[in-house]
Amino acid sequence: MQPAVYAQKTVLANGLRIVSEYVPTVASFALGAWVNAGSRDETDALAGTAHFIEHLIFRRSRRHSARAIAAAFEDIGAYTNAFTTKEHTCFYARALGKHFRKCAALLGEIVSQPAFHPADIEKERNVIIEEIKGYDDEPEERIFDEAESKLFAGNSLAHPIAGSAESVSALSAEDIVAFYRSYYRPENIVIAVAGNISHDEAVAAAEAYFKFDATANAAKAQRTPIANIPGGRVTEPKQFQQSHIVTAARLEGADSPDRFAYSVLNAAFGDGMSSRLYQRLRERSALAYTVYSTVQLMSDCGLLAVYAGVDARNTDKALRCIAEETDKLRDTAMNRKEIARAKEQVKTGIVMGLEDMSSRMNYLAKSEIEEGGFEPAEIALEKIDAVEASDILRIAQTRIVPETILELVFRSHGNNGYAI
Repeated sequence: MQPAVYAQKTVLANGLRIVSEYVPTVASFALGAWVNAGSRDETDALAGTAHFIEHLIFRRSRRHSARAIAAAFEDIGAYTNAFTTKEHTCFYARALGKHFRKCAALLGEIVSQPAFHPADIEKERNVIIEEIKGYDDEPEERIFDEAESKLFAGNSLAHPIAGSAESVSALSAEDIVAFYRSYYRPENIVIAVAGNISHDEAVAAAEAYFKFDATANAAKAQRTPIANIPGGRVTEPKQFQQSHIVTAARLEGADSPDRFAYSVLNAAFGDGMSSRLYQRLRERSALAYTVYSTVQLMSDCGLLAVYAGVDARNTDKALRCIAEETDKLRDTAMNRKEIARAKEQVKTGIVMGLEDMSSRMNYLAKSEIEEGGFEPAEIALEKIDAVEASDILRIAQTRIVPETILELVFRSHGNNGYAI
């Protein structure tokens, strides 16, 4: 058995944080620059700005064009990409250890020295609008965005991460630059490294290549408390081949001591072939090909959501089945065997994730941003083992209650010839 590998952390004088894990048994590394800013930090008028910046970072630095940047990464065999969430933006790269300094220099250059050329902004605006149109053509994407807009109504969490075609069209170069200057500051950023790279190497590279402006304080995240939104059913007619269903209930966030219990509940309820929802809607009733539950946790709030795609004629039957399975969560504690199976699924997911350097890097950075420090996987596994059936029952009875559950239905009313 390999010895346990623990994280190290250094904070530079300018506030930039570096967290790393040295894993000598691999030949590669994952490097990420994590910004504590996402779509939640936008006003309504600026919806989509964080995601827009994610795109523009790869368009041009002060020294290199998009083509030159892409070629420089690929010359060393590096894979690079980025993503935006409700609360974070991450730029990352993976490559062989021998290319670490070159890769760090490239990533540091594009993230901390973007050009934001007006012509690039206009080109990327069109690209993002096409991306949004693509989401609109995907009913599963679209219904989750709309469910979140209703579940978090009146709060910036309601914004789709990419914004809307209207909001993206209205964003000016000045808006984009102002957002970048406000949030892309050292004290708001974590550089995370996992792989065959020592902590000293990681710190030296961060210090040398990630030259963020430190002349003013970072903007404070615009994360206002979430108001309680009553549940209910919303049905919208759509021109899809299937009806699409999302039911969702609000949970506490990643700061909750129940976060491990949420994962165990979700695994048993709808995350796997033996889960209650899969067995009920697919195996027993043959109502759906795709049915699952998922938990999404932000820093101070979250949601448990169920998704199913069904024939329009079976929409109401599927909703009844989901409601009945949800009721059972509140009515009766899970048995020991079901809890044990769910725990093993969650623990396996964590351990397998840590065998991948990208997942390990993500875990490091999110732990630092959300919890202010790294929690070894061994402790997380112990906390999962400590979850009891009574914890699951309590959560179901206090958080997943009928009056707070949103039911959103995209009801098919065309294209398939069925009467509804």
